[in-house]
Amino acid sequence: MPRGKYNLFHWVAVKNHENLDWCFFVPISIPSNIAEGAERSGSIEFRNFMSYAAGSCAELITQVQIAEALGEFNSQLACEILDEAKQVGKMIFGLRQSINRN
Repeated sequence: MPRGKYNLFHWVAVKNHENLDWCFFVPISIPSNIAEGAERSGSIEFRNFMSYAAGSCAELITQVQIAEALGEFNSQLACEILDEAKQVGKMIFGLRQSINRN
């Protein structure tokens, strides 16, 4: 995952809000789905797990936007997390395209 100034994992460790537990689980689910899919037998299952990873990335983007609107994130932090999540989403898209060609 890209490592920005406000790395998602660092943010979770530093800012401990009980109502923002999702901030820890959603970013973890993205690489976890990719890893699980890579260990499955066959490209069809891998594609399914890549779709789950893409869905988790979209979920993260939506949740950060909502958290910003609710005042849980300042605009700069939200922007940096969103930029990082969008980069990850592009990488997932590229990997999905590569898998679909095979």
